[in-house]
Amino acid sequence: MYDMDKETGFAAVTETAAQAVEHGAAKAYDAVESGVTKTYTAIEKGAVGAYQAIENTVVGAFNRMTDAIVGKVLTREGETVEEAKARMAAEQAAREESNRQRMERHTAAGEAALEKSRQLAAASLEASLKAGKPGKE
Repeated sequence: MYDMDKETGFAAVTETAAQAVEHGAAKAYDAVESGVTKTYTAIEKGAVGAYQAIENTVVGAFNRMTDAIVGKVLTREGETVEEAKARMAAEQAAREESNRQRMERHTAAGEAALEKSRQLAAASLEASLKAGKPGKE
Protein backbone atom coordinates (compact mmCIF):
# COMPACT_ATOMS: atom_id res chain seq x y z
CA MET A 1 0.00 0.00 0.00
CA TYR A 2 1.13 3.51 -0.78
CA ASP A 3 1.79 5.83 2.14
CA MET A 4 1.27 9.51 1.29
CA ASP A 5 3.01 10.81 4.41
CA LYS A 6 6.21 9.00 3.53
CA GLU A 7 6.13 10.57 0.05
CA THR A 8 5.50 14.06 1.42
CA GLY A 9 8.20 13.66 4.03
CA PHE A 10 10.67 12.43 1.43
CA ALA A 11 9.86 15.39 -0.84
CA ALA A 12 10.33 17.81 2.04
CA VAL A 13 13.70 16.25 2.96
CA THR A 14 14.76 16.29 -0.69
CA GLU A 15 13.75 19.95 -1.02
CA THR A 16 15.60 20.84 2.17
CA ALA A 17 18.68 18.97 0.99
CA ALA A 18 18.54 20.73 -2.40
CA GLN A 19 18.29 24.12 -0.70
CA ALA A 20 21.22 23.25 1.55
CA VAL A 21 23.31 22.21 -1.45
CA GLU A 22 22.35 25.36 -3.31
CA HIS A 23 23.20 27.52 -0.30
CA GLY A 24 26.50 25.68 0.17
CA ALA A 25 27.36 26.11 -3.49
CA ALA A 26 26.64 29.83 -3.31
CA LYS A 27 28.85 30.16 -0.23
CA ALA A 28 31.58 28.15 -1.94
CA TYR A 29 31.34 30.36 -5.05
CA ASP A 30 31.57 33.48 -2.88
CA ALA A 31 34.62 32.05 -1.08
CA VAL A 32 36.34 31.24 -4.37
CA GLU A 33 35.52 34.67 -5.77
CA SER A 34 36.88 36.35 -2.66
CA GLY A 35 40.04 34.25 -2.78
CA VAL A 36 40.64 35.02 -6.45
CA THR A 37 40.09 38.74 -5.86
CA LYS A 38 42.54 38.74 -2.95
CA THR A 39 45.08 36.83 -5.05
CA TYR A 40 44.81 39.26 -7.96
CA THR A 41 45.09 42.20 -5.56
CA ALA A 42 48.24 40.72 -4.04
CA ILE A 43 49.72 40.10 -7.49
CA GLU A 44 48.85 43.66 -8.52
CA LYS A 45 50.48 45.15 -5.43
CA GLY A 46 53.59 43.03 -5.97
CA ALA A 47 53.89 43.98 -9.65
CA VAL A 48 53.34 47.69 -9.02
CA GLY A 49 55.78 47.64 -6.12
CA ALA A 50 58.42 45.88 -8.22
CA TYR A 51 57.92 48.36 -11.08
CA GLN A 52 58.25 51.32 -8.72
CA ALA A 53 61.42 49.87 -7.20
CA ILE A 54 62.95 49.38 -10.66
CA GLU A 55 61.86 52.86 -11.75
CA ASN A 56 63.34 54.47 -8.63
CA THR A 57 66.60 52.58 -9.11
CA VAL A 58 66.94 53.52 -12.78
CA VAL A 59 65.95 57.16 -12.30
CA GLY A 60 68.26 57.48 -9.30
CA ALA A 61 71.17 55.97 -11.23
CA PHE A 62 70.50 58.26 -14.19
CA ASN A 63 70.41 61.34 -11.95
CA ARG A 64 73.65 60.32 -10.23
CA MET A 65 75.28 59.74 -13.62
CA THR A 66 74.18 63.11 -15.03
CA ASP A 67 75.30 64.88 -11.86
CA ALA A 68 78.72 63.23 -12.17
CA ILE A 69 79.06 64.21 -15.85
CA VAL A 70 77.94 67.77 -15.19
CA GLY A 71 80.26 67.96 -12.18
CA LYS A 72 83.31 66.63 -14.04
CA VAL A 73 82.84 68.08 -17.53
CA LEU A 74 80.36 70.95 -17.65
CA THR A 75 80.87 72.99 -14.48
CA ARG A 76 82.88 76.13 -14.50
CA GLU A 77 85.37 76.99 -11.79
CA GLY A 78 83.64 77.52 -8.45
CA GLU A 79 80.26 76.48 -9.83
CA THR A 80 78.14 73.77 -8.19
CA VAL A 81 76.37 71.05 -10.16
CA GLU A 82 73.00 72.68 -9.50
CA GLU A 83 74.29 76.07 -10.69
CA ALA A 84 75.75 74.46 -13.83
CA LYS A 85 72.44 72.75 -14.59
CA ALA A 86 70.55 76.03 -14.11
CA ARG A 87 73.06 77.87 -16.35
CA MET A 88 72.78 75.23 -19.07
CA ALA A 89 68.97 75.29 -18.90
CA ALA A 90 69.02 79.09 -19.29
CA GLU A 91 71.45 78.80 -22.23
CA GLN A 92 69.21 76.20 -23.88
CA ALA A 93 66.14 78.43 -23.42
CA ALA A 94 68.05 81.35 -25.00
CA ARG A 95 69.06 79.16 -27.97
CA GLU A 96 65.48 78.02 -28.47
CA GLU A 97 64.21 81.61 -28.35
CA SER A 98 66.89 82.71 -30.82
CA ASN A 99 65.93 79.86 -33.18
CA ARG A 100 62.25 80.77 -32.91
CA GLN A 101 62.98 84.41 -33.78
CA ARG A 102 65.23 83.36 -36.69
CA MET A 103 62.49 81.10 -38.06
CA GLU A 104 59.97 83.94 -37.78
CA ARG A 105 62.32 86.26 -39.73
CA HIS A 106 62.87 83.62 -42.42
CA THR A 107 59.14 82.97 -42.67
CA ALA A 108 58.42 86.69 -42.96
CA ALA A 109 61.16 87.10 -45.60
CA GLY A 110 59.82 84.13 -47.55
CA GLU A 111 56.29 85.49 -47.46
CA ALA A 112 57.53 88.91 -48.60
CA ALA A 113 59.45 87.34 -51.51
CA LEU A 114 56.41 85.30 -52.48
CA GLU A 115 54.22 88.41 -52.46
CA LYS A 116 56.78 90.30 -54.57
CA SER A 117 56.82 87.40 -57.08
CA ARG A 118 53.03 87.48 -57.28
CA GLN A 119 53.04 91.23 -57.86
CA LEU A 120 55.70 90.91 -60.59
CA ALA A 121 53.75 88.14 -62.31
CA ALA A 122 50.54 90.15 -62.15
CA ALA A 123 52.31 93.25 -63.49
CA SER A 124 53.91 91.21 -66.29
CA LEU A 125 50.55 89.72 -67.27
CA GLU A 126 48.88 93.13 -67.20
CA ALA A 127 51.67 94.64 -69.33
CA SER A 128 51.35 91.79 -71.84
CA LEU A 129 47.60 92.32 -72.13
CA LYS A 130 47.99 96.09 -72.61
CA ALA A 131 50.65 95.59 -75.27
CA GLY A 132 48.25 93.40 -77.20
CA LYS A 133 50.23 90.24 -77.03
CA PRO A 134 48.02 87.20 -77.19
CA GLY A 135 47.76 85.29 -73.99
CA LYS A 136 46.74 81.72 -73.37
CA GLU A 137 43.08 81.14 -74.12
